[in-house]
Amino acid sequence: MRDSAYAYLFSLIHSPTSKGIITMASCECIVMCPFFNDQMDGMPEIAEKLKEKYCLGSNVDCARYLIRQQFGAQAVPGDLFPNDKKAALRLIHDKLSA
Repeated sequence: MRDSAYAYLFSLIHSPTSKGIITMASCECIVMCPFFNDQMDGMPEIAEKLKEKYCLGSNVDCARYLIRQQFGAQAVPGDLFPNDKKAALRLIHDKLSA
């Protein structure tokens, strides 16, 4: 289990997608994302910039998306910012290593 956790983390960090070579369509969570509907409700300009980068660009750069894909929506911390990939990778590592 530990080796597979490290292999998964390595693939996330070194994937061509995370370097912007491959882009994805709009995130399927963009409309219902609790981060944008709750945390960013009063900051529309900042929310739009984050959406452009993390929801309309490469989804694998979004910390929330990474956790959701691996463990489901219920595992995504409510206060996790899309740009906090380091925290997401740490959480994934901890869950896979447990």
